[in-house]
Amino acid sequence: MHCHRGYLLCLLSMIFLHHVRAQNILYIAPGTDLTISSGTNLSLDNFSLAPSSGFTMNGITLAKNTTISHAASGTYISRVYAFSGTTGSFSGNIQMGYQDGAELNGLPEAGLQLNLYNGVSWQAFAANMNNTVSNFVLTTSLSNVTLNELTLAASSSPLPLRWGVVGAYRRNNQVLIEWGTLQEYKLAYFNVEKSMDGSFWAAVIRDIPARNLDLPHQYQQTDPVYSPEKIFYRIRQVDIDGQYSYSAVVAVSAENSKNAFVLYPNPVKNSFYLSGDSRASLKRVQLITSGGVLLKTWESTQDSYPVDLLAAGVYYVRLTKTDGSTQYEILVKK
Repeated sequence: MHCHRGYLLCLLSMIFLHHVRAQNILYIAPGTDLTISSGTNLSLDNFSLAPSSGFTMNGITLAKNTTISHAASGTYISRVYAFSGTTGSFSGNIQMGYQDGAELNGLPEAGLQLNLYNGVSWQAFAANMNNTVSNFVLTTSLSNVTLNELTLAASSSPLPLRWGVVGAYRRNNQVLIEWGTLQEYKLAYFNVEKSMDGSFWAAVIRDIPARNLDLPHQYQQTDPVYSPEKIFYRIRQVDIDGQYSYSAVVAVSAENSKNAFVLYPNPVKNSFYLSGDSRASLKRVQLITSGGVLLKTWESTQDSYPVDLLAAGVYYVRLTKTDGSTQYEILVKK
């Protein structure tokens, strides 16, 4: 069976909320598939999956606990979502909510980030949004991760890396890939990975030594194989213990495209992002209604552009570069 946007009846025919034990929030019977389609959210008890490609689960239970079952260093919140087994590959966005007070275990809300156990080791992912008013952490652009156990932890644990901004852009018939780290500790190396479709990845630059600095640091590499097509990039970090994490995915427009920047995700629920050209070349970002009314102006480059308060509908995004040229993108708000 396959679920789409209007999937309530389909969902109810395949799963049920398990009330025998309070911590179990989802049960999918063996031999029954639940597929969450791209662009569809599955939200249960402040936990939300929004895959960028179809994500299927079979014969699995999702439970909410207060402690983790796989050992990890560092402090985490007293809210843990655990699958009864390791899922298949997931790509997309994950949002986790929490309660103020004791559930935070003394951790500052602004420093929380997603930590997930993939069946082998714990991975940490930089948050794309820490909403300390509505109490949730949103992590976007996850790529081919397997899910076993998830929680929120301090940004310094369990992996010794805090990601900074990642970007890629064309210059002089080359593609430059840049990424920053806010903190490094006991890292081994980085690999630059490349994809032509955002699904299948290959390392194009390997074993870039980490600097292991406590302060922010920038890296830059040049893709050794130039391509005029649209390209996706991500950075894989490996620490000295063999654990790893991925940066956010960034994209470069095709060479013959008039668009200097790529806007994603689209449709969008909470925030959109821009990648493609040099961030320094972007002067202004403006959000406009389909009727031409200016709603919002960002006068400087942002890591993300929140639109969670917008009503669902179609909008325009006007991008103004420092040379005066403009680019328009259609934005669909879910």
